[in-house]
Amino acid sequence: MFKSLWILILALSKSSEMPIRTCTGPSRSVDLLGYSLVNTPPSAIEIVKSECAKGYRLANHMAPLRVSSEEVFGTCKSISKEFSIQISFQHAAPPKQYEYLLTLLAQDQRTILFSIRYREGSIIFEYTREPDRFLDYVEFKAKNLNIVKWHDLNVAVAGNEVVMTLDCKENLTRQLVNPFDFGIDTRKTKFFIGSSNRKRKRFTGVIRKVSFVTGWDAIGDICPGSLDSTAAPVTSSCYADVQNAFETNETDEVTCSGTHYAKKKHPRMDYLIELQGIWATSATVEIETFSIEGIGHFMATANEGTKRNSKSLIYFWNGVTFEILQKVSSRGARSWKHFVIGDEHFLALANGGGDKHSDVRSPIYRWNVKRKKFARIQLLPTHNARSIAAFEIDGEHYLAIANFRNNSFNMRNMSETFIWHKEVRKFLPCHHLPSNGATDVEYIKVEIGDKKYSLLAVGNTFDGKTARLNSTIYYWESGRFILQQQIETNGVLDIEGFTIDNDYYIAIANGFILTHNSGATGKNFSIDSAIYKLDASRQSFKEIQRIRTNGAQDWEFFSVGSNHYLIISNFVGNSEPVRTVVYKWQGAENFVEVHNFASKPTTDIEHIEIGEDHYLTMADPEWDYIKLYKIITY
Repeated sequence: MFKSLWILILALSKSSEMPIRTCTGPSRSVDLLGYSLVNTPPSAIEIVKSECAKGYRLANHMAPLRVSSEEVFGTCKSISKEFSIQISFQHAAPPKQYEYLLTLLAQDQRTILFSIRYREGSIIFEYTREPDRFLDYVEFKAKNLNIVKWHDLNVAVAGNEVVMTLDCKENLTRQLVNPFDFGIDTRKTKFFIGSSNRKRKRFTGVIRKVSFVTGWDAIGDICPGSLDSTAAPVTSSCYADVQNAFETNETDEVTCSGTHYAKKKHPRMDYLIELQGIWATSATVEIETFSIEGIGHFMATANEGTKRNSKSLIYFWNGVTFEILQKVSSRGARSWKHFVIGDEHFLALANGGGDKHSDVRSPIYRWNVKRKKFARIQLLPTHNARSIAAFEIDGEHYLAIANFRNNSFNMRNMSETFIWHKEVRKFLPCHHLPSNGATDVEYIKVEIGDKKYSLLAVGNTFDGKTARLNSTIYYWESGRFILQQQIETNGVLDIEGFTIDNDYYIAIANGFILTHNSGATGKNFSIDSAIYKLDASRQSFKEIQRIRTNGAQDWEFFSVGSNHYLIISNFVGNSEPVRTVVYKWQGAENFVEVHNFASKPTTDIEHIEIGEDHYLTMADPEWDYIKLYKIITY
């Protein structure tokens, strides 16, 4: 997998007509590449994807990418005497002749004030020197530049010293024999990305990022491990006076206010009451509940209609129940996923299509603050999509989509990940995930002490012959998911990830086993589903419990106060009543059945907390409504 590469630099200026004061102030980072792309026509660049990294190749026949220095320096007429530049780039064949990565040109748009150039095994920092203002340069040689990958290059300038750090490993320092001219006037100057405003010696590789950073030295932004950090101990009079603590039962929490202990009562689940049925346009397969701060609580339903005028629904909580906010077009909708990027809220809908049309597109919606509705912004190519996971890794946002099959009934390796590109404000394909008739994908972010890593679970349901398959756990490493573990499953339909007391678990809903009797194929729904606990030392899951289920469709984990529960959805393909069972976490006993009730078949159960009240919504695959239950606590 390719690494990311950066270059850091600082430029300073002063007028030739009168003294210009050099600017000082707090460190500031400006995304030069991002600014340059705002008004750039699509024909001027080619978007290049390599694994999960995306960059831009510049078209030689188009005007070069440029940014006014005012975006960087603001009202300042010069640059501070300490600066850095960050550039991430890749080249499939390192050039024999120098190519420009970045230049700062004077008012005439021809005179170079400083530049960074690159060729095979070498980086040159070119600058205007004092006192004659001719160009001078220093060269950094590094054999690793010849390796075809994303490089991290950090060039920092302060006074007469220039430091280059390559890929967070090689560190080279050069002293400037002729000092940098910090008196250059930067008014009406421009930065040029990948060129010197000429067609010759343009950069022919791929650029991922170019940022200008004021202040010495910005290497810590690229290589955090290069900076030391210490944490001061937290002390309180409470911790020094543990004798004042008191005994509590399992529903009480002892908290320290800084000077004394306080006991807080937690609610406990007592029983469920059915509040009402909520109308839907067609049978509901899956439900997503979520909240938007300052707006309220929402429920989105995936409705299974496969006709072109089919609709799925988005509801809004009116204080008493959920009422329809809007209807959106769908084709065999299977699931929704709510996620947030920055301060914006999104919904992704997995469209399954119909029996003969599996290759349908799945839409992405963004919350429109003014209209107070969700507006469609993109359609993703999917193949009988069943489930969507949204997650963030290292500041990048991703979607993983579990695809079951395509129009040709190919079920292998159809699942895919997408990465969000803020410049174009769209998700673009990242890489494929090996899968077999996938029906679910679940992201698990693990944080144990100073160890942090990401896992992705993919539920493989059917490969065209058997439902007894290995579902897979993937581990994020070097910008991609690699196979970490395989778990045998039987017609798996859901994987639910959750945490209890800093321990990580997954609950797997095994839906069925295929049976063969006198040449006929049938399904046995009465099988075991399983719960696994993460062994942090081995980064793999170990089975801790098996629970007999009947056509298990979905696990839902939720908490009421300090107590934790699992509830299972059951559906065996008909409208006969089923027993819906609630399990409570009992520590050493694992999950123990504490409640069950008769209900219609369900394919999904979602928990939502509104104020101090807890609710469960249940998807009915046979009828056009959703059941709403309230959890009574004491």
